[in-house]
Amino acid sequence: INEHNKMLAKESKCDNIELFCLDATRADREFLKSVCSAAFSNGANSVTLSDDAGIMMPDEIAEMVADVKSDCKIKVAVAPSNALQLAAANAVAAIKAGADGVETAVTGEFLNPAVLSDIIRQKGADLKSECALNCAGIHREADEVLAIINEGSHGGDVLGDSINSGVKLTAASTMSEVCEVVR
Repeated sequence: INEHNKMLAKESKCDNIELFCLDATRADREFLKSVCSAAFSNGANSVTLSDDAGIMMPDEIAEMVADVKSDCKIKVAVAPSNALQLAAANAVAAIKAGADGVETAVTGEFLNPAVLSDIIRQKGADLKSECALNCAGIHREADEVLAIINEGSHGGDVLGDSINSGVKLTAASTMSEVCEVVR
């Protein structure tokens, strides 16, 4: 976040500035903390630590959240990958370690919002967390978008000949499958 970006945020009356740290889990921890501190000093009010590589175990993500929160006076969220089928466990560990939020994704390799919603509904009191997510509405909208892509009824040539790629997208589709259709 630099002076130009701070000016743009102020002019647009944007009061929610987030630093999204892609691949944060593979970064040097001291560097990560310095970036988060600099973001806070320059106007950011939250940071999301993303496990793009999907390499974190629950104890590791909890340690990272606690470490960043102890050094940086900023809200910390996580975006846990499900590459090792640990996204839900990592989200719970991050919440227990003090994470202020968990980023989810309806499709791809990140934590599905319905899974997190179920966990919070069952264990929210224990985690001191709540979730007011309308998963049915999210999935209905996602299904409509996927149907448009799969059927090619997008009203134009947005996807070109890629509709004939033979790949059918679902709510569990990976990013590589989406990319194959869009190519």
